[in-house]
Amino acid sequence: MGIGSNSEIFASAVITLGTVIPANKVSKVVEKISLEALERLVEKTPVDTGRSRGNWDVTTAGRSMAAADDSRMDKTGGNSKSRGAQVIGEATKGNKMPKSIYITNNVDYIEDLENGNSKRQAPEGILNVVVNELVTHYGGIVTPHATDDYSDLPI
Repeated sequence: MGIGSNSEIFASAVITLGTVIPANKVSKVVEKISLEALERLVEKTPVDTGRSRGNWDVTTAGRSMAAADDSRMDKTGGNSKSRGAQVIGEATKGNKMPKSIYITNNVDYIEDLENGNSKRQAPEGILNVVVNELVTHYGGIVTPHATDDYSDLPI
């Protein structure tokens, strides 16, 4: 199973929030779920040098295609979470509803990590674990549908 095979399921489910939650509350729910997704992704990312933790990008205009930044060594994940929280906050500020929020990691070995190649720190991977956790946590709000394989988490 490739990285993000459940991400489109989750994205589709979150996009349907407008039919379940009053319109004036949807942006806050999207903000909360997006921040939680980012937090969990960063925390579940195995850490050696901090390169993979430091390269989580949050964008709203489409999936980040930027090459991984080797200067982003972030063993704690604090910088990644802070950068991402700024983007998410801006995207949902004033009850705005972004079309999508993408959480992407472009380090060259992220698929290896997702496929469980870090047996000690993330034997079950990262993204699919987080998506499953969020689907379980937000069960009544987020209901998954069938999907293809994707490499990012649009919410």
